[in-house]
Amino acid sequence: MRTYRMPGCPYFIAKTFAHFFGALLITGISMENNIITDIEKKPLTHLTLTVISIFILIMVFNMENGALKYIIFTIFCICFGQSLTGFSKILHDENLFSDTIILLNSIFLSMAAIGFIDKGNMLGWGTYLYAGLIGLIISMFATYFMSKDKKRADSIYAWINRGFVLLFALYTAFDVEVLKKNAINCVSNPDYINESLHLYIDYANLYASIGNLLE
Repeated sequence: MRTYRMPGCPYFIAKTFAHFFGALLITGISMENNIITDIEKKPLTHLTLTVISIFILIMVFNMENGALKYIIFTIFCICFGQSLTGFSKILHDENLFSDTIILLNSIFLSMAAIGFIDKGNMLGWGTYLYAGLIGLIISMFATYFMSKDKKRADSIYAWINRGFVLLFALYTAFDVEVLKKNAINCVSNPDYINESLHLYIDYANLYASIGNLLE
C-alpha cells in the first residue's frame, strides 16, 4: 500500500532565523540613522514613538500571513529602530556600544545554542518566565513611584536590569525550544514573522537591559 507524507515546512528554523536577522538589520540601520534629531532630549516624542511601535507590533502579531504583514513588519522595525536612536547615541558617546553588542551577542548565541541542544526540558518553563517578567515590571514601576532616594533607586534599577538580562537569556533558550517544536508540528503556510518576533523581542530586551547595566 502506498503512503503519502505531508509536505511539512522545509528549512523552517533557517527561514525563521533569516527573518530574525533581516528584522535586526532593518532595525539597526534605522537606529543608526535617526530621522528625529536629538530624540533623547524629547521624552514625549520618544514615548509616543515607543507606544506607536508597540501598537504596530501587536498589529503584526494579529495579522494574517501575506504581503501586507511584511510591509507592516518592516514599518515596525523602522519605528522601533528610531525609538532606540537616543539610547544608542548615549552608548556611543560613553564608548559602551561595542561592549554592549559583544556581551549581547555572546549571551544570545550561547542561550540559543542551549535551546538547540536541550531536549525539550525548558518547554514547561513558559508560565514561570512570564511570572518573572510581570514581577520585574511591577518592581520597576514600584521603584519609580515609591523610591525617593535617587542613589537607592539607581541601585534597585541595576538589580532589576540584572533580572531582565537573566530572564531574557532564559527566554531565548525557551523560544528556541518552542521554535524546534513548531518546526516539527508545522504542516504548511508557516508564519515566519511571528516565529521570528519572539527571538527579536528577546534580543531587543537583552540589548536594552545590558546597555542600562553598562551605562
